[in-house]
Amino acid sequence: MDAHGAHASGRGRLLPSVHSLYRPRPALLAKILVASVVSTLCLVAIFHSGTPTYRDAYTVNLQNMQIAYSAARATVSPSINDGIDSVKHGDEDANTENHLFVDQHDRSIKQAKSDDQRQQHEAVQENRKMVMPHALLISSAERSVTSYNVRIWLQSFRIVVVEKVVGRHNHLDLGPLVRQQHVLRTGAVVNAGEYALVIIDDISLYTVLGHQPRSQKGKVPWQKELDSYCLEYGVGQILFPGQLTAGTKILQNIGWSFAARPVAGLTHATIPPVAGTAADGSDGSEFLYVAKSGRVLRLPDHNTLTLVFTPFHETFRTGVVMWRDEQEQVSLPDGAPTASLGRNYTTLLVDRGLQDGVKRIFFGRGLFFWMHKILFLDAVRYLSATNWVESQPRGFGDFGLKRFITIDVDDVFSSPEVHRMTASDVDALVALQGKLAKHILNFQFQLGFVGGVFELPQENSEGDTRLIAAAKHFLWFDHTYRHDESRWFKTDAELEQEMQKAKAFAQDRNLNIVDGYAVSPRHSGVYPVDPRLFRVWRKTWNIGVTVTEEYPHLKPASKRRGFIYQGTKVLPRQTCGLFTTTNYMSGFPGGEKRLTTFVEGGELFLTVLRNPVSLFMTHANNYANDRLAHTVFTRLVNFISSWTNLQLHWEPPLHLANRYFSLFPEDAGPVWENPCSDVRHLFTWNHKPATCREFPSALLIGPSSSALAMDSLVLMLQSTGAGLKQQPAQIIFHGCRPGSSEPGAASHVVGTPGMARCHRKMWDSSFFSSNESYGESLDRYLGRLQANGLNTSVAVNATVADASTRYFQSAMAPQRAHALLPAAHVVIVLMPLIDEVLHCYLHRTRYWPGMEAVEDDRAERRHLDRCLAQSDYATHLRRWLQHYSEEMPIAEGDDSY
Repeated sequence: MDAHGAHASGRGRLLPSVHSLYRPRPALLAKILVASVVSTLCLVAIFHSGTPTYRDAYTVNLQNMQIAYSAARATVSPSINDGIDSVKHGDEDANTENHLFVDQHDRSIKQAKSDDQRQQHEAVQENRKMVMPHALLISSAERSVTSYNVRIWLQSFRIVVVEKVVGRHNHLDLGPLVRQQHVLRTGAVVNAGEYALVIIDDISLYTVLGHQPRSQKGKVPWQKELDSYCLEYGVGQILFPGQLTAGTKILQNIGWSFAARPVAGLTHATIPPVAGTAADGSDGSEFLYVAKSGRVLRLPDHNTLTLVFTPFHETFRTGVVMWRDEQEQVSLPDGAPTASLGRNYTTLLVDRGLQDGVKRIFFGRGLFFWMHKILFLDAVRYLSATNWVESQPRGFGDFGLKRFITIDVDDVFSSPEVHRMTASDVDALVALQGKLAKHILNFQFQLGFVGGVFELPQENSEGDTRLIAAAKHFLWFDHTYRHDESRWFKTDAELEQEMQKAKAFAQDRNLNIVDGYAVSPRHSGVYPVDPRLFRVWRKTWNIGVTVTEEYPHLKPASKRRGFIYQGTKVLPRQTCGLFTTTNYMSGFPGGEKRLTTFVEGGELFLTVLRNPVSLFMTHANNYANDRLAHTVFTRLVNFISSWTNLQLHWEPPLHLANRYFSLFPEDAGPVWENPCSDVRHLFTWNHKPATCREFPSALLIGPSSSALAMDSLVLMLQSTGAGLKQQPAQIIFHGCRPGSSEPGAASHVVGTPGMARCHRKMWDSSFFSSNESYGESLDRYLGRLQANGLNTSVAVNATVADASTRYFQSAMAPQRAHALLPAAHVVIVLMPLIDEVLHCYLHRTRYWPGMEAVEDDRAERRHLDRCLAQSDYATHLRRWLQHYSEEMPIAEGDDSY
């Protein structure tokens, strides 16, 4: 290459251009150079670590990079709030507030945030101790059953759980319990506690200090360190009995004024009434909130060992009492200590903290006992510190006492004739609605009609006719005219014509239609999203709310979520154990006994407990035959009334949607997963299964100022063993058109290229970083690939890659990319940090053609802060490493521009 070529494309051009293109103030240029030189040392460490493709190379240097970056940022700009925080918490595309998904109802959210910010500011002013809204779970073993149940239960209430496992000799490294945190929106920096609650899965971990290894000699035992933290930050503790055996000895406590021992043979339990339960006769149920006292429960498992407590101090209160009934036949394990007849045992102990200042609750059994799940929820509310650093639209697992329940009846008029509702079934449905309304305020059934079947000759039965006559008692919603799925229609016009028929059917029969609500058969087109369905819904019915049980997946039910797509709110739908094939009690898996367990304290009850908004799916045949829906929901509301203080309400779907997203605003933006990885999603997807080949198997990312080299990707893909399916390989890039900057240029290259490059401006894929592009569903992504020359036949013998300069620094791109492409090979192309910062700064000030000179000091500082944030390689790499595997190759990029 001649001298002119070297000057035009090599690094030698960058530094001279500082003087030829822009002459900044000497002081500001000095700050840029100081900050960049310090940061460059960090990048050198990465490239010379020996194995730049493995996680250990990253983790050795990430912390040092972050320290150097923070020092550089402080050197350059004493005020970081002008520009840098806006970039660190979001780039221009992906990291802004989710305007696409949040509607007018979010005014209430903003008001709640404003109130919360004011409380946080007052807390800082009063120098109160603040904590992060996280729970610390200390486990006795990596596969502890108790810890597993606790973690799953807490996570179902959206509580972040950090688990630490105790090692040999009862040794535990708690890590930093306090660190500096920024109070959101106030700019204040406080020493905040890491945890708002502590749970210990085995009480013996706490009562036995154990042997300290030589390396730990002289250090404070973790138990005492934890107590000091809890006392200072007002954090409570929950302790479980651990693995009890018949030979378990009486626990030796560490200053607590109670004795504890395991017994078996307990047959009954109760939560004591308000008075006469403590040693001094005072109130023993002060921590109760959801759980209701006074009822007696017959225990199904008499031979279970239970830890019972004998308190000796006024700080303790009794939470649960168990006893052995002499009329019960008890089968006990050999050698197990047996409960005495006629004696009450305390199996849940509340410590109010009068001895050492730390509140605790001791459980005598694990969470497999449903009563303990309710009491555990109350214990979390009672013991958790609430001076949170982060804004919380809801409490720490506390959804209040109100639960909103809706029951949909799908497939009205379309059930098989043998399972159709009779006239007496319709009368019973009207009566059931009245009974449920006594427990659920304002309750009404919502019936999904299939009008096309009703209008078929010989199809409408006596029961269907009675339903139309009784239509005024119910609310109705469209379940499509012939129970057809949107993917079966070729055009929007055909789908709209079908919906117009359903609308005419409802108008002709004066059905009371639920405002803005519809349900798709089998939830097809709702998730994975079919954009046509939402467009036609909005045009025909003005639909603002729908439901699905498929987002993100059917199971586990505790992780179902809602999202907002193109202004339509999608709520999670819940099942109740009854489906289109469940017609008789004999057909229910496990029979009546299993159904009773499922409803009373089982999964159906827990669904209501952990979801402030529950929309249940039933079918018309469930109200015929043995009328199983009557049994299920009558028992459910009676059980909730007997054992909890929950208040059941019904509201229209639009109101429920606003309520849901005010509680869970983080759910508004959808996260698209690959429909090819779930057979249920693939079955209802509006694309052929062969389309799965068109998803990229590689990602090429880098800073926005880099001109990425295509040959780097090919070499890295070959070295990491990605799917190069033939030689010469065919690589299809999404977001790059090599060899030309013209819009119509080819988007792939056949054969292994030599020095083929993409023009800088052509690395423009923004699907994962742009809310607007991402919010248009996978059809936007696949459509862009196909427009660039990709089709199913081409993809068979090719490796599809997505290349972008917008993904690397995006806060949302790693999560979104991993959700859709979890197995993709990620290759990162980086420039030296000094080049990246200067390159970005020049482009943001005077280098861009047509840009006016920046003379204002604050504007220059803001541009520089943004560039430093974009060049925070440590933060960006750490974010990608949270989602992708250990092997993430780094290539040194070309800095020409």
